[in-house]
Amino acid sequence: MAINPTLVREVLLADGWHKVAWRDGLGFTLSPYSYGDDSREMPRYEEGFILVERIDAKGRQRVIAGPLSSVLAVSYKTARPQNAVSPRSKKAPGAKP
Repeated sequence: MAINPTLVREVLLADGWHKVAWRDGLGFTLSPYSYGDDSREMPRYEEGFILVERIDAKGRQRVIAGPLSSVLAVSYKTARPQNAVSPRSKKAPGAKP
């Protein structure tokens, strides 16, 4: 199953669910990463993620980054098919009353 990172709303890490704060196109992105700084960087790159998380009602945010393998699950927004049956509905699409 392919998951579009731009549709991710929550990410499950070892410490629990983290809500993605989408702003200016940033929220949950996939990117290679490695540990180090500008002067000394470790040569090994792994597939990683960057998550911008809203931490309070005042809009403060924090950034979480790590290896993609640390992501246990994601919750994402999907478009509902036009002819889908609502779980509350007892009628199938196109059924006569």
